[in-house]
Amino acid sequence: MQYGQASFWEGRYRALNPNSGLFDWYCAYLITPKPSKERSLREELLSILLPSTSTAKSEPSDSPEARRKRSILVVGCGISSLGESLALDGFTNVCCVDRSPSCISFMRARNAEQSTSASVQYEVADVEQLSSELGNRTFDVIIDKAMLDAIQSGGLGPFARAVGELYASLAEGGTLITVSVTDKTSGIRSALFGNPLLRWEQIQMCELVPPGTSAAELDGMTAAAMKRLQRPYYIATLSKAKIA
Repeated sequence: MQYGQASFWEGRYRALNPNSGLFDWYCAYLITPKPSKERSLREELLSILLPSTSTAKSEPSDSPEARRKRSILVVGCGISSLGESLALDGFTNVCCVDRSPSCISFMRARNAEQSTSASVQYEVADVEQLSSELGNRTFDVIIDKAMLDAIQSGGLGPFARAVGELYASLAEGGTLITVSVTDKTSGIRSALFGNPLLRWEQIQMCELVPPGTSAAELDGMTAAAMKRLQRPYYIATLSKAKIA
């Protein structure tokens, strides 16, 4: 499918202009949860990035101040608000990458006008060649929102390569966070969840339900569009084991 092709995304982002707005796949970082749900996407991510003192270790490196300085990589960033939203929440070392040069050019221009510009970098990088294109840098946290789902549409080969690159780019003891439309861990996705070569110390999964949609927003939508908007999403958290 086209979502796994770099040419599709470059064509999409080449049409951007200075007045274009941002767009978040699935759900935005600052969404408001339904009253029946405990957490929004922002709250779920913050609970992972800034765990409470009752669950975090007591070392200085685990303080909220130290955690906000950890390196965060957002892969397949597109024109999402995620990077700048993390910076607004006090994270000072955020790198956002996308395989589309037009996308990154647009986001760099936008970032230059933001008060948080010093905390966020935008770089061109293909997730299937991530380690080489980023100079073998490693990150404490890697966040994927919809990117792996798009890559998965291209089959096992691209998906497995992307997963391998994410793992190689994650520091020992680091955390990979994925936001997906599926909670499946079998089939193609076993390349992420069931690969014995990937030393995951811990894997957790939680469900996130998007906020309610107003009647005005639903007006004119197709049944398929409404179904996509109201589906749950799944946040998987994978911790990379440290080598003893």
